[in-house]
Amino acid sequence: MTSARAYDASAEIEGVLVTPMAEKGVEVIIGMMRDPIFGPVLMFGLGGVFVEILEDVAFRALPLSRFDAACMIDQIKAKKVFEGVRGQQRLINRH
Repeated sequence: MTSARAYDASAEIEGVLVTPMAEKGVEVIIGMMRDPIFGPVLMFGLGGVFVEILEDVAFRALPLSRFDAACMIDQIKAKKVFEGVRGQQRLINRH
């Protein structure tokens, strides 16, 4: 709360939500914005520092089909991470 107020003293903060950290694994980023032309648009890519360094994300207008979601995974350069590399578990199932 102190950091938030230091960043923007006029911010209206109604509370905070604290949850446990996710288990170790591949971090992804999923975001949504409302584009003035396309309407709601979803973003997907590797998360954490990778999204900042690689800037490797895919965008699709909503709603999405299962096929659209699979295409978003295929679109990013880092897609092989989800297929299981160097003995890691496969994270996606195409069936």
